[in-house]
Amino acid sequence: MEAEGWRNEIAESINEYTRDHIAFMARKSQKTYSAAMSQFLRFATEKGIYNLDDVKDVVVSGEFADYLRRTRTAELSIQYYINRVKHWMAFADKPFQYSHKIPSVDRKMKRHKDSGRWLSTDEVRAIIRKADADERPETSLIINMLIDTGMRISELMNLKIENIDIGNRAAFIDESKTMPRWVCFSKKTARIVRKYIDDSSRTRGLLFDMSVDLLQTRANNIFASCGLKKERDGRGPHTLRHYCASYLYFHGIPPDLIALMFGDKVDVILSTYIHASDPSWVLKRYSSIFDKMEEDHNG
Repeated sequence: MEAEGWRNEIAESINEYTRDHIAFMARKSQKTYSAAMSQFLRFATEKGIYNLDDVKDVVVSGEFADYLRRTRTAELSIQYYINRVKHWMAFADKPFQYSHKIPSVDRKMKRHKDSGRWLSTDEVRAIIRKADADERPETSLIINMLIDTGMRISELMNLKIENIDIGNRAAFIDESKTMPRWVCFSKKTARIVRKYIDDSSRTRGLLFDMSVDLLQTRANNIFASCGLKKERDGRGPHTLRHYCASYLYFHGIPPDLIALMFGDKVDVILSTYIHASDPSWVLKRYSSIFDKMEEDHNG
């Protein structure tokens, strides 16, 4: 019999996290985040831990990872689950730092699998053309805003009209899984935003009256219509966040400034978001060095 006043803090916190955070994600994200929470709750119940203060210890010690291995969970999935647990703990005001190390063979397999996901300038140009030609005006705004700012689809869903400064071509993201921040966009996107808001006759409230799933579907359909989306290929609106970071980096924007705009840490930007997916970017970034090298070696 449980003692009077006994509480399962872990279960209560996971329920709150699910209700107040996971419920507002895209359907696919809801499934993966919920799976991570369910795995941890099963582990905690089996181990007999109920206090939030115990979560960090069982993650850092490797006990949770060992439990997942016993259930034949792949190393990449283990890393994913641990990252979701860390995100939940930050939500619960008990953040901690820990990085799960993936064996090199698994890292190589992931890099090889992901290498086909990233977009070139020509592919993004085709996506923009298709979106701009769509008869629904919000489609062009969705795609251009994602490409310019690198914001997450959930951040775009929660973007408010009153947080957009068209004159300075900037928008303030006040609802983010990482941190509130300002992002900037192009003159073209500013014109699209202005027309979209003027046509809506609204001055406040959400920019898009659309669910995150509908926003994601709209973007995915544009990818597919360009021949750039296949089933389970990992491509979608979040791929544009990777493209934006890579484009900025190879065109001279320092990683710390990209991190500020993305609401992420510099090491995350460098290790996760930068991809040399267009050879012209690499040449542009290093061409002056190559010219000097040629001069020094052949002078």
